[in-house]
Parts: sequence; C-alpha cells; structure tokens
Amino acid sequence: MTDFGVDLQPLAGGMSGETWLTEYAGERAVLRIYGGRSRRRGPGASEVDAAVLAWLAGLLPVPRVLEVRRGEPDADLPAVLVTSYLPGVLLADLKPTLDDVGQARVGQALGTLLGRIAHVALPRAGLFHDPDLGIDPMPGVLRDLTLWTERAVPALIGWDEAELVGLRSLAAATSTKSDSKNDGTAAGSDALPVAQSSPRLSTWIASTPLLSSPVTSVSSPS
Repeated sequence: MTDFGVDLQPLAGGMSGETWLTEYAGERAVLRIYGGRSRRRGPGASEVDAAVLAWLAGLLPVPRVLEVRRGEPDADLPAVLVTSYLPGVLLADLKPTLDDVGQARVGQALGTLLGRIAHVALPRAGLFHDPDLGIDPMPGVLRDLTLWTERAVPALIGWDEAELVGLRSLAAATSTKSDSKNDGTAAGSDALPVAQSSPRLSTWIASTPLLSSPVTSVSSPS
C-alpha cells in the first residue's frame, strides 16, 4: 500500500519514472505523479495534459481521463493525473520479434499517427500553459531541431550511418519548413516519407519524449 491508499505497480518504459499501474473505480488505470523533474512544469501540469488528451480523443489512440488533481506546492503535494489503461507492447520489446516487413508496417503506422498530429492546425508553435490550452512562445533553446538532434545522436547506439543521415535530413527539413511558416502548423507532412522509409527512425521519433511540456507543433521538438 502507498500514501495514496491504493496498490501501485511501476510501469516499464518512459523517462520520468513517475507512472504507475493501479485500479480506479474497478478498472485498470494509470497514475502519473508529477514529482521530480516534472515539478518544473508547475502545479497545473496535470490539467494541461488532461486537456491535451481530451482534445486529441478520436484523432489518436489516447486514454480517457479519469481524475485530475492540481499540485499544491505549499503543501508539498505533486499534481496527479489518472487515466484509463491502454494495453500495448513497448517498441523496445516488439522490435526484436519483427522481420523487415513487420518493421516496415510499424514504421508506416507510426508515420500515419505523426501525419495526423502534423495536420492539427494551431495559431503558432509554443508550449501549452493552462487547461484552456493557451500557448506560450517556444523557448529559443528548443527552436533548433538540428542542434537537438546532434545532442541526441551519441545515445543512438546501433544506428548505422544511413539511418543517422536520414534522421539529420528529417531534422533539417522540418526546421527549415518551420522557420519559413511561423504559423504553428507542423511541417511533418512534408518530411513524413523520410520517416516512413525508416522503421527505426519512425520508432525513435514516436517513442522519445523530447520535452517535458506538451507542444503545439511537431515541426519543433515535441
């Protein structure tokens, strides 16, 4: 048992280590506790994430929001988000079981999802900052996707030179398109064939959280 009064099991995958499998109103559910590094997003982070999930319902396979609690910094209580549980397999576990055809199918499916996100129209790129999905300007440090990619390359163990070239090309293409538009719409649709042609590239893009805040454009790190 925990301080929350429920049984919690840590979920594999992810980067925050703050996501747990639990039970809520008789059904399996996922609890996210916005502690640790997530605290820098502020006490309303769970409300923003809940609003994004509600907004994308029907467009992407996202879970239902079951409960949202705003953080209380003065009481040292982190924000909390409870969602329904969506069964699935981690890409890291699935990939070794796939042949080339299977990997291509996964890459194409991920490319389709990225394409859907890319066609969501928004007034400008930036970070959602409240439950009404108001948008703050994108911080300068996050605007250069090519720079971010170069910082990520050393961790991409097992990638061959052709795959790294494809990743760099995609980063450059989306950055150039984003710089020329400045309207908040994503350039992912133009760069999508690059991602679809490389299952490893599509898998990496879809499975790597690049920021700790939701963003309004996949043309920039998201």
